[in-house]
Amino acid sequence: MFCTRCGTKLEAGSHFCSGCGAALEAPPVVADPMPGPAYAPPAPKKKGRWLPLLMAAGATLLILVIVLVIVLSGSSPEDVVEEYLEAEFEGDQAELSELRGFDPWTNFITTVYDLDDKIEDIEDDLIWYENETDLDLDFDYWHSRLYRIRDERDFYEFWLDYCEAEAEALVEAHHISYEILSITTYQLHNTEMRDARSSLRSSYEYWEEWNNAPEYDIYEIDAFYEVDVAMQVEYDGGIEIIEQTMLVVEAHGQYYIAYSNWYGQ
Repeated sequence: MFCTRCGTKLEAGSHFCSGCGAALEAPPVVADPMPGPAYAPPAPKKKGRWLPLLMAAGATLLILVIVLVIVLSGSSPEDVVEEYLEAEFEGDQAELSELRGFDPWTNFITTVYDLDDKIEDIEDDLIWYENETDLDLDFDYWHSRLYRIRDERDFYEFWLDYCEAEAEALVEAHHISYEILSITTYQLHNTEMRDARSSLRSSYEYWEEWNNAPEYDIYEIDAFYEVDVAMQVEYDGGIEIIEQTMLVVEAHGQYYIAYSNWYGQ
């Protein structure tokens, strides 16, 4: 080691030159020839790695809920009776036919013996409503549409629309409403079930003669139910309690109204 100022040889570790007394600079720091591994901060944790799975699971659950609601709708005698009463209240003739197990068009056409007579009946109703009641019906529209009917299919479409419009007008004019107070279901067994099947068989044979049998087969009915309904009906401010018994049949897991007024008990 030598002094950088006067060149005097110095002992290692000297801080001052013994020749000129100059202060010596600190020796440069030599880097470690074998450095350890460089420090690296830990990688940030991945966020949301479960989010796609959770979203997929949530979507699957939603689909299952929707399917369950669809499958369970109308899945009991009480449900079918409630739907039937609502369809009656709204004048929904197609729904009434389907709840009884009939194709709406087939069920309608079997009742049209003479198209002209049916049109005349509707025309008489319109005239009476127009002159004798306060129903809020567009009589000009219904008259003109009635006159344009050419065949049974035209009359069928007219009839579906007219029945709903008529029901709505009656409800508004007479402030009609109903409330179901109670529904009691009793499943028939043994003799009661045989009597119900026998009673229904005669009707079924009559329907078959007109090619209008319901979609369920009389011999494939799994169960019969008597459903007693108590309703509170309001009409023009008055209140009346109405009780009704319906016969509901179950076939292949589906329920149908066999009779809307059942007197077999």
